[in-house]
Amino acid sequence: MLNRQNHPINPLTSTPGWQRWIGGAFAALVLMGLEGIGLVKQLEQLAYRGLFQLRGEESWHSQVVIVGIDETTLKNRQNSDSPRQIYATLLERLAPSQPQMVVLDILMHDRSPDDLQLAQAMRQVPVALPVSWDKQGNQKDPVPELAAEAVVMGHVVSRQDSDGLTRTVLPQLGDIRALGVAVANEVMDRPLELNQQGSEPLWINWPGSVNHLPQYELLEAIEGRVPIEEFRNKIVIVGANVTGFNPVLTPFDINPPASGIYVHAAVVSNALSNNGLQQVGVFLHPVWINLLYFTGAISLSATVVFWSFRNQVIVVLGLGGVWLSICYSAFHFYYLLPVVSPLVLLGLTLLLVTLQDRLKMKAMLVEQEKQLFESAFYDLATGLPNYALFMDRLEGVLSRTREQSQPPLFAVFFIYIDRSKVVNPDSGHRLSNELQVAISGRIEEALKRSMAHSPRPLLSPHSSHFSPRSEISSVPTQFTIARLDTDTFAVLVNALSYSSQAIDVAQTIYQTLSHASVSEELPTNPIEPDEAIGLLEENLSAMTAFIGIALSAVHSDFEQVSVNIYSQAESMLRDAEIAMYQAKVKEGNHYAIFDQNLHHAEIQRLELELDLRRAINRARRQQENWSGSINNSNCSPAHFSYASEQWGSELEAQSDFRLYYQPIVCFSTGRISGFEALVRWYHPTRGMVSPVDFIPLAEETGLILALGDWILKAACYQLREWQNKFPHGLDVTMVVNLSSLQLHNPQLVSQIQTLLDEMDLDHRYLKLEITESGLMENEDIALDLLKTLREAGIQLSIDDFGTGYSSLARLHNLPVNTLKIDKSFLERTALDHESWEIIETIIILAHKLGLTVVAEGIETGDQFELLQRLSCDYGQGYWLSRPIDASGATALLAKNPQW
Repeated sequence: MLNRQNHPINPLTSTPGWQRWIGGAFAALVLMGLEGIGLVKQLEQLAYRGLFQLRGEESWHSQVVIVGIDETTLKNRQNSDSPRQIYATLLERLAPSQPQMVVLDILMHDRSPDDLQLAQAMRQVPVALPVSWDKQGNQKDPVPELAAEAVVMGHVVSRQDSDGLTRTVLPQLGDIRALGVAVANEVMDRPLELNQQGSEPLWINWPGSVNHLPQYELLEAIEGRVPIEEFRNKIVIVGANVTGFNPVLTPFDINPPASGIYVHAAVVSNALSNNGLQQVGVFLHPVWINLLYFTGAISLSATVVFWSFRNQVIVVLGLGGVWLSICYSAFHFYYLLPVVSPLVLLGLTLLLVTLQDRLKMKAMLVEQEKQLFESAFYDLATGLPNYALFMDRLEGVLSRTREQSQPPLFAVFFIYIDRSKVVNPDSGHRLSNELQVAISGRIEEALKRSMAHSPRPLLSPHSSHFSPRSEISSVPTQFTIARLDTDTFAVLVNALSYSSQAIDVAQTIYQTLSHASVSEELPTNPIEPDEAIGLLEENLSAMTAFIGIALSAVHSDFEQVSVNIYSQAESMLRDAEIAMYQAKVKEGNHYAIFDQNLHHAEIQRLELELDLRRAINRARRQQENWSGSINNSNCSPAHFSYASEQWGSELEAQSDFRLYYQPIVCFSTGRISGFEALVRWYHPTRGMVSPVDFIPLAEETGLILALGDWILKAACYQLREWQNKFPHGLDVTMVVNLSSLQLHNPQLVSQIQTLLDEMDLDHRYLKLEITESGLMENEDIALDLLKTLREAGIQLSIDDFGTGYSSLARLHNLPVNTLKIDKSFLERTALDHESWEIIETIIILAHKLGLTVVAEGIETGDQFELLQRLSCDYGQGYWLSRPIDASGATALLAKNPQW
């Protein structure tokens, strides 16, 4: 009952994977089928034509000229000279204009009496001739005399798609290149780059209608009716342009169609203009393309499957629009992307995703709401109510007592599990959870035994203003167990017959928690059961429980405790926690009942300790969350300033701890050389708490370890921010005080080194201060640790020097950089001169040992001047500057004052 099933907060993510990507996978398969039957190809052909229509016409290259053989010329040829005499005459007419190339798109594989005449004319201008194949696949070259005079030869095999449009040419058939490609390679400085030795089609970028090409009739050119300059330095393509003869459809010429010579013209124009189309993905095998579609579809499906239909449509339309924009933009840069396939895939994915079972989706959403509710009011590890639900139930009970003239008796138990002596505390997350489950099970067992003979409760633990789901109403009404934190539990018992029964309950809980056998409490199917049981038994036997009790009212059997009717749930739980701390300081008892008759100062001290513990825990959690976000985002030092400011503002919003910084001034330069980080505590209700009140308490309770760790990290964050804000010329040291308890931490050096490395801080900019008395408490251990810190490049300073009882003979063995003269010496300087003599002696001694000296407590200009004359190195005090917050210190650094 206690160990509830732990569900993820979002149950939709627990849906089997195949249910999330099945729509996309099926969409990809349908797309493959449509491509197999050619439907997608037909749509792509329409898209190809549409891209040209959207783009509009461009200019053909100015060097391309067409000389057409029309029907009139063909008829006249039959009654005059032979064709090859006509072509020879044309070449002779064109020779004075010195064209770059004359392309005769006319098959000449049959011999003619005029071949020699044509061959002689071909010597006057560069000529390109076509190559063809017969029906049997035999290559038909021009006659040898003409082939010998041709500069280049190329094939004229045309390719037409199913809609009749000519979109590509084969750049090479065997060893024979396409006529247009061969011509372009001849006239250009660099050859065309062909894909895979010309095996892939060459896409044609049709500039516009063929009617916009400069073109003349053959008879006009022969008879000299065309100015000779029209052919100078041009590529003249000669061929038939008769309607119906070798028709070619282009995106701009469909009715009437163009003829085959314009294919060569387009290829040559693309090559000269360097604007030929490049098909993206031409090197990918169809299998890889299908895999890409499949991956994209299932990714999209898995992403949008649980979105609303409106959002799905918006995303799909948005992606479709983006893809169309990409295709259109790429087309402007002469790249051809598949337009239709991705759009069809998007549409199919949307269609199939929306066809999934909506009833199941609704059921999953209901389940999600239920699990979100449980995660908000129950502890995931143990299944117990959490703090929010416990406080709601306690508030419900209190609200009912206010309505009754004779309120019944109930109690709150605050249980702290001390795990300081546990065996193998790092034994794993699962074992830790099982340990918590075992503890909660024992608490429930103890309560059941204690309440077995108690009357039925007069109160329901459910508040009248709370409306939880029906599952929560199944919680036993005699008591409520809640897990507040890692090692703290709370119990609300609302069925007490008399006050002293609370002690019986506490004793039963303590005895049950001390029981060592856990085999019957271990969850089913643990990993390595024997070992897990052994570890649980060892850990449980090593733990100690402390229990605090707060009673709603007290009967005559507790005369030493005054009547206390609570009006707020927070107050009752707080008093139970204070009683738990009372139990910790008592000897012999592991439980205590909150006593209002305790001395007011003792209660204040316990409350202050409780508030301090909570404040430190909040500050550390906030710091860990901020530090984790920085580490996960791989934040560089250049971006650290903003992050530090964000963290600092969040810290102030919490009204817990803040660091103030007191400048340390160099006497030789009069400028700031460093800051000492001083912690301040802003209590939400007490206001500013003096360090004199909470620092000794933190040291006494051991909380100084956690607080000192927080201070060190916060100071390093601030120093990193200053170095980013003032990247040039900032040579400021951050001084942080270390408690004597921190010197006993064997991990201190590695933790500091890790922190400095994460902050990308030079070790020499951090100085740690240790009090003289703290250093002498355990000199051997402290000395080894200080040596390790010094070897790591971290500066060290002895604080309050002259107030302790350290041997001056041992001073030269201490691995420190600095001595700080206690402010008490400066306070006495106004009354006697002996203090100045002591100060001068300390300065001389430190300098003899190669140490620098810092004087603290400078409150007058005379003190400053005298210390300067005594060759003191550094000073700090109210006369120079009071401790200021981070923004004030930043402004002070920006001003760079000089004293």
